[in-house]
Amino acid sequence: MSTKLGISLLLGFAAIPFLLLIRTQSRGNAALEGDETCIEPPATIGFPAYLPKSFSPTPIPLGNNWLVEMEIGNTSEQRIEEVRSIAIRNETELWFTDPVRRYDMQEHTLETYRVQDGRGNEIDVFALYVSSRNELWALGKTYVNSQTRLYLLSYSVEFDRMEIVPDEAGVLDQKWYGFAAQSLIAEGQNGEIWFVYGGYLFRYEQETGISLEIAGRDHDINISGRSIVVTDQNDIWFVAEILVEGPEFFNGLYRKGQSVIFRFNPESETLQDFGSPPGYPRPRSSFHPFSLYMNSRGQLWADDLGWLEPDSAGRYDVQDWFVAIKSPIFISDRSGGAFQYSWVTPTIAGESNGKMWFASRTGIGELDMESGQWCLIAGFPVWDIAIDSVGGIWTVYNNRVLHFSDKD
Repeated sequence: MSTKLGISLLLGFAAIPFLLLIRTQSRGNAALEGDETCIEPPATIGFPAYLPKSFSPTPIPLGNNWLVEMEIGNTSEQRIEEVRSIAIRNETELWFTDPVRRYDMQEHTLETYRVQDGRGNEIDVFALYVSSRNELWALGKTYVNSQTRLYLLSYSVEFDRMEIVPDEAGVLDQKWYGFAAQSLIAEGQNGEIWFVYGGYLFRYEQETGISLEIAGRDHDINISGRSIVVTDQNDIWFVAEILVEGPEFFNGLYRKGQSVIFRFNPESETLQDFGSPPGYPRPRSSFHPFSLYMNSRGQLWADDLGWLEPDSAGRYDVQDWFVAIKSPIFISDRSGGAFQYSWVTPTIAGESNGKMWFASRTGIGELDMESGQWCLIAGFPVWDIAIDSVGGIWTVYNNRVLHFSDKD
């Protein structure tokens, strides 16, 4: 059944009212109120307080409305379990990594691109991005002699290959700390490319090349390699951990678990702290860094924690946080042991047709922005998804190129 609740949350001294639809479901039903695209979540209103010692993971359902577009070969050279980053170019090319591969959505063919540095070392490509001009950009790294080297790459249509963007000043040539995640690259209002990695914020312009815009340690922060958002006002939003004095670990500082949101304005060179979202960290979770996503309504979301609502003039204030009602679709029962029924960290991977799409270790979640209704459309672990021009969802899992559409 569906239940409508009017809820007022007290955040500090401000009571913030909002309305969401919560849909409940009894175990055993294959769909939610006739919605055949939704998969039953592992937990609804509760789970056992005392878990059995033995544990058998539940089967991983593919869900309805999914098409297997291609079966990838089973050789060690071809096989791929899941992708770290995926993007659509020209509405006909599905790019994913690692290694870099291009799936032709019309011809149903697959090509692999090997990327090497000038010394023949294989570059591990971990992030892809398609700009408004249909340019494909990527981030990659090598690890040689205990040294990590970062690379910005672009796809050459003329030569049909991934090419290293020149870094004549050696901005990227140093030790890096960080990890790969999606949404590390974004496009500015003037076509410049912004990217984050290893505690630093970079900008690339064809005329001036690669430049270092913010070294997090200079501001006692460690910029998290999780996501970057560029607004219409050309403000740069990112997540960072606050650094405090302590044992030698990170340039004389050590990392504190708490992550906060920052906004950087390149013109004024100002950096503003917006704090952490209410509800962070999650129940039965840790200070796991969260990601940011700016939707078409101008709402700045922090994963499934909630969003920062702009005022009528498009301004943001820390008093305007909305807390999202947690959905059981992001509870995992596939790990077993102490991690069984723990909350996973979903990342917003895009939006289409009035819905926002979340990628997580429990599967792909859908949030209808009008009704507030959550739906789990796939029960397999996903790092990233791509959305085509008609709202179709694309991903790669268990050696298959998969396509989801809720269109009849």
